[in-house]
Amino acid sequence: MFKNVTFAGCFLGLFAIGPSAQANPELVDAATDGNIAVVMEVLEAGIDGPDTLNRPLFFAAQRGHPKVVELLLDHGANPNISFTFGSPIHAAARANNAVIVELLLENGANPDLKAGDFDQSPIHEAAARAAFEAAKLLIAYGADVNFRNNKGRPAIHAAAMSGKLEMVEFLRDNGATPNLPEPITLIELENANIKAGQRALHGCNTCHETEEGKPATGPHVGPTLVGVFGAARAGREDYTYSSAMSQLDGVWDVEALNAFLSDPTGVVPGSEMLRAPEMTREERIGLIAFLREAAP
Repeated sequence: MFKNVTFAGCFLGLFAIGPSAQANPELVDAATDGNIAVVMEVLEAGIDGPDTLNRPLFFAAQRGHPKVVELLLDHGANPNISFTFGSPIHAAARANNAVIVELLLENGANPDLKAGDFDQSPIHEAAARAAFEAAKLLIAYGADVNFRNNKGRPAIHAAAMSGKLEMVEFLRDNGATPNLPEPITLIELENANIKAGQRALHGCNTCHETEEGKPATGPHVGPTLVGVFGAARAGREDYTYSSAMSQLDGVWDVEALNAFLSDPTGVVPGSEMLRAPEMTREERIGLIAFLREAAP
Protein backbone atom coordinates (compact mmCIF):
# COMPACT_ATOMS: atom_id res chain seq x y z
CA MET A 1 0.00 0.00 0.00
CA PHE A 2 0.94 3.68 -0.59
CA LYS A 3 3.35 3.11 -3.48
CA ASN A 4 4.03 4.93 -6.75
CA VAL A 5 3.10 8.49 -5.82
CA THR A 6 2.62 10.42 -9.08
CA PHE A 7 3.59 13.93 -10.20
CA ALA A 8 -0.02 15.06 -9.69
CA GLY A 9 -0.04 13.87 -6.13
CA CYS A 10 3.23 15.62 -5.30
CA PHE A 11 2.22 19.09 -6.49
CA LEU A 12 -1.39 19.42 -5.40
CA GLY A 13 -0.59 21.87 -2.64
CA LEU A 14 0.36 24.52 -5.19
CA PHE A 15 -3.16 25.01 -6.52
CA ALA A 16 -5.55 25.25 -3.61
CA ILE A 17 -7.64 28.27 -2.76
CA GLY A 18 -8.93 28.63 0.76
CA PRO A 19 -8.60 26.22 3.67
CA SER A 20 -8.05 22.65 2.58
CA ALA A 21 -5.71 20.23 4.30
CA GLN A 22 -3.00 18.52 2.24
CA ALA A 23 -4.39 15.35 0.70
CA ASN A 24 -2.81 11.93 0.99
CA PRO A 25 -0.92 11.54 -2.33
CA GLU A 26 -1.84 7.86 -2.54
CA LEU A 27 -5.51 8.77 -2.18
CA VAL A 28 -5.21 11.43 -4.87
CA ASP A 29 -3.60 8.97 -7.26
CA ALA A 30 -6.20 6.30 -6.60
CA ALA A 31 -9.07 8.77 -7.03
CA THR A 32 -7.52 10.09 -10.24
CA ASP A 33 -7.18 6.57 -11.63
CA GLY A 34 -10.62 5.47 -10.46
CA ASN A 35 -9.10 2.74 -8.29
CA ILE A 36 -11.95 2.40 -5.83
CA ALA A 37 -10.32 -0.51 -3.98
CA VAL A 38 -7.32 1.61 -3.01
CA VAL A 39 -9.58 4.57 -2.20
CA MET A 40 -11.56 2.37 0.21
CA GLU A 41 -8.35 1.00 1.71
CA VAL A 42 -7.02 4.50 2.42
CA LEU A 43 -10.33 5.63 3.88
CA GLU A 44 -10.55 2.58 6.12
CA ALA A 45 -7.00 3.23 7.36
CA GLY A 46 -8.13 6.66 8.54
CA ILE A 47 -7.79 10.21 7.26
CA ASP A 48 -6.91 13.53 8.88
CA GLY A 49 -10.38 14.99 8.43
CA PRO A 50 -12.76 15.51 5.51
CA ASP A 51 -10.72 18.38 4.03
CA THR A 52 -8.11 15.85 2.91
CA LEU A 53 -10.75 14.42 0.54
CA ASN A 54 -11.32 17.58 -1.47
CA ARG A 55 -8.47 17.30 -3.94
CA PRO A 56 -9.18 13.62 -4.57
CA LEU A 57 -12.80 14.61 -5.22
CA PHE A 58 -11.75 17.14 -7.83
CA PHE A 59 -9.58 14.69 -9.73
CA ALA A 60 -12.15 11.90 -9.53
CA ALA A 61 -14.75 14.27 -10.97
CA GLN A 62 -12.36 15.53 -13.63
CA ARG A 63 -11.41 12.01 -14.75
CA GLY A 64 -14.99 10.73 -14.71
CA HIS A 65 -15.11 8.22 -11.85
CA PRO A 66 -18.63 8.45 -10.36
CA LYS A 67 -18.21 5.61 -7.85
CA VAL A 68 -15.14 7.28 -6.39
CA VAL A 69 -16.92 10.64 -6.35
CA GLU A 70 -19.86 9.11 -4.48
CA LEU A 71 -17.60 7.36 -1.98
CA LEU A 72 -15.65 10.54 -1.23
CA LEU A 73 -18.84 12.55 -0.82
CA ASP A 74 -20.20 9.90 1.56
CA HIS A 75 -17.05 10.34 3.66
CA GLY A 76 -17.42 14.11 3.90
CA ALA A 77 -15.69 15.62 0.85
CA ASN A 78 -16.86 19.16 0.16
CA PRO A 79 -18.78 19.38 -3.15
CA ASN A 80 -18.19 23.14 -3.18
CA ILE A 81 -14.41 23.11 -2.81
CA SER A 82 -12.77 25.59 -5.19
CA PHE A 83 -9.29 25.63 -6.70
CA THR A 84 -7.55 28.01 -9.09
CA PHE A 85 -8.40 25.66 -11.93
CA GLY A 86 -12.06 25.14 -11.01
CA SER A 87 -14.09 22.87 -8.78
CA PRO A 88 -15.42 19.32 -9.01
CA ILE A 89 -18.68 20.47 -10.59
CA HIS A 90 -16.83 22.72 -13.04
CA ALA A 91 -14.69 19.77 -14.10
CA ALA A 92 -17.71 17.49 -14.51
CA ALA A 93 -19.67 20.12 -16.44
CA ARG A 94 -16.67 20.74 -18.70
CA ALA A 95 -16.58 17.02 -19.52
CA ASN A 96 -20.38 16.83 -19.93
CA ASN A 97 -20.43 14.06 -17.34
CA ALA A 98 -24.10 14.18 -16.36
CA VAL A 99 -23.81 11.37 -13.82
CA ILE A 100 -21.15 13.17 -11.80
CA VAL A 101 -22.79 16.57 -12.22
CA GLU A 102 -26.00 15.17 -10.74
CA LEU A 103 -24.14 13.36 -7.95
CA LEU A 104 -22.51 16.61 -6.91
CA LEU A 105 -25.74 18.60 -7.14
CA GLU A 106 -27.62 16.00 -5.10
CA ASN A 107 -24.93 16.31 -2.43
CA GLY A 108 -25.17 20.07 -2.14
CA ALA A 109 -22.98 21.47 -4.91
CA ASN A 110 -23.93 25.05 -5.73
CA PRO A 111 -25.02 25.21 -9.41
CA ASP A 112 -23.73 28.81 -9.50
CA LEU A 113 -20.44 28.12 -7.73
CA LYS A 114 -17.72 30.61 -8.72
CA ALA A 115 -14.29 29.15 -9.39
CA GLY A 116 -11.12 29.71 -11.36
CA ASP A 117 -9.33 32.90 -12.28
CA PHE A 118 -12.46 34.46 -13.80
CA ASP A 119 -14.98 33.33 -11.15
CA GLN A 120 -16.91 31.41 -13.77
CA SER A 121 -19.92 29.26 -12.97
CA PRO A 122 -20.38 25.65 -14.11
CA ILE A 123 -22.81 26.85 -16.79
CA HIS A 124 -19.94 28.82 -18.36
CA GLU A 125 -17.94 25.60 -18.65
CA ALA A 126 -20.85 23.67 -20.12
CA ALA A 127 -21.69 26.47 -22.54
CA ALA A 128 -18.17 26.81 -23.92
CA ARG A 129 -18.07 23.09 -24.75
CA ALA A 130 -21.69 22.55 -25.83
CA ALA A 131 -22.10 20.17 -22.89
CA PHE A 132 -25.88 19.95 -23.20
CA GLU A 133 -26.57 17.19 -20.68
CA ALA A 134 -24.57 18.99 -18.01
CA ALA A 135 -26.24 22.30 -18.86
CA LYS A 136 -29.73 20.79 -18.65
CA LEU A 137 -28.99 19.37 -15.20
CA LEU A 138 -27.50 22.61 -13.94
CA ILE A 139 -30.54 24.56 -15.10
CA ALA A 140 -32.89 21.96 -13.59
CA TYR A 141 -31.13 22.48 -10.24
CA GLY A 142 -31.52 26.25 -10.46
CA ALA A 143 -28.39 27.50 -12.24
CA ASP A 144 -28.63 31.11 -13.36
CA VAL A 145 -28.19 31.14 -17.16
CA ASN A 146 -27.43 34.87 -16.90
CA PHE A 147 -24.62 34.45 -14.34
CA ARG A 148 -21.69 36.78 -15.10
CA ASN A 149 -18.04 36.02 -14.45
CA ASN A 150 -15.76 38.66 -12.95
CA LYS A 151 -15.27 40.16 -16.42
CA GLY A 152 -19.02 40.69 -16.72
CA ARG A 153 -19.43 38.03 -19.41
CA PRO A 154 -22.37 35.60 -19.46
CA ALA A 155 -22.36 31.93 -20.41
CA ILE A 156 -24.02 32.65 -23.75
CA HIS A 157 -20.96 34.69 -24.72
CA ALA A 158 -18.71 31.73 -23.86
CA ALA A 159 -20.82 29.54 -26.14
CA ALA A 160 -20.72 32.05 -29.00
CA MET A 161 -16.97 32.61 -28.69
CA SER A 162 -16.49 28.84 -29.00
CA GLY A 163 -18.72 28.66 -32.06
CA LYS A 164 -21.34 26.56 -30.25
CA LEU A 165 -24.37 28.11 -31.94
CA GLU A 166 -26.80 25.38 -30.86
CA MET A 167 -25.80 26.08 -27.27
CA VAL A 168 -26.38 29.79 -27.86
CA GLU A 169 -29.95 29.01 -28.93
CA PHE A 170 -30.41 26.55 -26.06
CA LEU A 171 -29.40 29.20 -23.53
CA ARG A 172 -31.69 31.77 -25.14
CA ASP A 173 -34.54 29.27 -25.00
CA ASN A 174 -33.79 28.85 -21.29
CA GLY A 175 -33.85 32.53 -20.43
CA ALA A 176 -30.47 33.99 -21.38
CA THR A 177 -31.02 37.72 -21.89
CA PRO A 178 -28.80 40.81 -21.93
CA ASN A 179 -28.78 43.44 -19.19
CA LEU A 180 -30.75 46.07 -21.06
CA PRO A 181 -30.57 49.65 -19.75
CA GLU A 182 -33.47 52.01 -19.31
CA PRO A 183 -34.40 53.57 -22.67
CA ILE A 184 -33.01 57.03 -23.35
CA THR A 185 -35.78 59.59 -23.64
CA LEU A 186 -35.83 62.38 -26.21
CA ILE A 187 -35.57 64.94 -23.39
CA GLU A 188 -32.46 63.19 -22.01
CA LEU A 189 -30.91 63.18 -25.46
CA GLU A 190 -31.66 66.84 -26.13
CA ASN A 191 -30.22 67.82 -22.74
CA ALA A 192 -27.25 65.46 -22.89
CA ASN A 193 -23.91 66.42 -21.37
CA ILE A 194 -21.87 66.38 -24.58
CA LYS A 195 -18.61 67.11 -22.77
CA ALA A 196 -19.13 64.09 -20.53
CA GLY A 197 -19.75 62.04 -23.65
CA GLN A 198 -16.56 63.30 -25.27
CA ARG A 199 -14.59 62.36 -22.16
CA ALA A 200 -16.09 58.87 -22.32
CA LEU A 201 -15.17 58.68 -25.99
CA HIS A 202 -11.50 59.05 -25.09
CA GLY A 203 -11.74 55.65 -23.40
CA CYS A 204 -12.81 54.15 -26.73
CA ASN A 205 -9.71 55.39 -28.55
CA THR A 206 -7.65 52.39 -27.47
CA CYS A 207 -9.64 50.20 -29.86
CA HIS A 208 -11.36 52.64 -32.23
CA GLU A 209 -10.65 55.68 -34.33
CA THR A 210 -12.74 58.31 -32.56
CA GLU A 211 -12.20 61.22 -34.92
CA GLU A 212 -10.67 61.78 -38.32
CA GLY A 213 -6.91 61.44 -38.15
CA LYS A 214 -6.93 59.98 -34.62
CA PRO A 215 -6.41 56.22 -35.06
CA ALA A 216 -6.79 53.62 -32.33
CA THR A 217 -3.80 53.38 -30.00
CA GLY A 218 -4.09 49.75 -28.87
CA PRO A 219 -3.12 46.43 -30.48
CA HIS A 220 -6.71 45.25 -31.06
CA VAL A 221 -8.24 47.69 -33.49
CA GLY A 222 -11.99 47.77 -34.07
CA PRO A 223 -13.98 49.67 -36.69
CA THR A 224 -13.91 53.45 -36.73
CA LEU A 225 -16.52 55.31 -34.71
CA VAL A 226 -16.46 58.20 -37.15
CA GLY A 227 -19.90 58.29 -38.76
CA VAL A 228 -21.11 55.26 -36.81
CA PHE A 229 -24.44 56.79 -35.76
CA GLY A 230 -27.10 55.82 -38.28
CA ALA A 231 -24.74 53.46 -40.11
CA ALA A 232 -25.53 49.79 -40.66
CA ARG A 233 -24.28 47.53 -37.92
CA ALA A 234 -21.37 45.51 -39.34
CA GLY A 235 -21.71 47.63 -42.48
CA ARG A 236 -18.17 48.87 -43.10
CA GLU A 237 -16.47 47.24 -46.06
CA ASP A 238 -12.99 48.12 -44.78
CA TYR A 239 -13.32 46.04 -41.60
CA THR A 240 -13.75 42.31 -40.98
CA TYR A 241 -16.37 41.85 -38.26
CA SER A 242 -16.75 38.93 -35.89
CA SER A 243 -19.26 36.31 -36.99
CA ALA A 244 -21.53 37.40 -34.14
CA MET A 245 -21.57 41.02 -35.25
CA SER A 246 -21.83 40.10 -38.94
CA GLN A 247 -25.20 38.46 -38.32
CA LEU A 248 -26.80 41.68 -37.07
CA ASP A 249 -29.06 43.81 -39.18
CA GLY A 250 -30.41 47.29 -38.49
CA VAL A 251 -28.45 50.46 -37.80
CA TRP A 252 -26.61 52.03 -34.90
CA ASP A 253 -29.38 54.24 -33.56
CA VAL A 254 -29.95 55.50 -30.02
CA GLU A 255 -31.55 52.27 -28.83
CA ALA A 256 -28.92 49.99 -30.38
CA LEU A 257 -25.97 52.02 -29.08
CA ASN A 258 -27.49 52.34 -25.62
CA ALA A 259 -27.95 48.57 -25.34
CA PHE A 260 -24.58 47.59 -26.79
CA LEU A 261 -22.55 50.07 -24.76
CA SER A 262 -24.28 48.84 -21.60
CA ASP A 263 -23.71 45.13 -22.16
CA PRO A 264 -21.70 44.22 -25.28
CA THR A 265 -21.25 40.50 -24.60
CA GLY A 266 -24.87 40.09 -23.53
CA VAL A 267 -26.39 42.00 -26.44
CA VAL A 268 -24.03 40.47 -29.02
CA PRO A 269 -22.70 37.16 -27.61
CA GLY A 270 -19.40 36.43 -29.28
CA SER A 271 -18.60 40.10 -29.80
CA GLU A 272 -14.90 40.90 -29.87
CA MET A 273 -15.71 43.99 -27.82
CA LEU A 274 -15.35 42.14 -24.56
CA ARG A 275 -15.92 45.10 -22.30
CA ALA A 276 -17.21 48.60 -22.89
CA PRO A 277 -15.42 51.46 -21.16
CA GLU A 278 -16.97 52.00 -17.76
CA MET A 279 -19.24 55.01 -17.95
CA THR A 280 -22.16 56.48 -16.09
CA ARG A 281 -25.58 56.80 -17.69
CA GLU A 282 -24.90 60.53 -18.13
CA GLU A 283 -21.66 59.76 -19.97
CA ARG A 284 -23.31 57.11 -22.13
CA ILE A 285 -26.13 59.45 -23.13
CA GLY A 286 -23.60 62.21 -23.78
CA LEU A 287 -21.52 59.89 -25.96
CA ILE A 288 -24.52 58.79 -28.01
CA ALA A 289 -25.67 62.40 -28.38
CA PHE A 290 -22.18 63.40 -29.54
CA LEU A 291 -22.07 60.58 -32.10
CA ARG A 292 -25.52 61.61 -33.33
CA GLU A 293 -24.44 65.23 -33.74
CA ALA A 294 -21.29 64.14 -35.59
CA ALA A 295 -23.19 61.89 -37.99
CA PRO A 296 -22.95 62.91 -41.66
